[in-house]
Amino acid sequence: DRLAVETDPFLRVAIVEGLGDQRDRASAEALVSALAAAFEARDNGVIGAARASLMRMSGRREPGSLVSWQQWVAGLPVR
Repeated sequence: DRLAVETDPFLRVAIVEGLGDQRDRASAEALVSALAAAFEARDNGVIGAARASLMRMSGRREPGSLVSWQQWVAGLPVR
């Protein structure tokens, strides 16, 4: 929720980086949403941070596309 309203670019990156340390589906969904919004806004800082966080969270070694991350999140268990 905080990420959606945060206007400071450094805090947006920090929030996205922090989400990468979580292991729940809600955090993964927030990261994918942040990645989509960052692509729309052409916010390279958040794009890089979101991809790095998703890679950390998933164990993947490649940054992947937005579609691949959306598919990954869709495959996560719902709790």
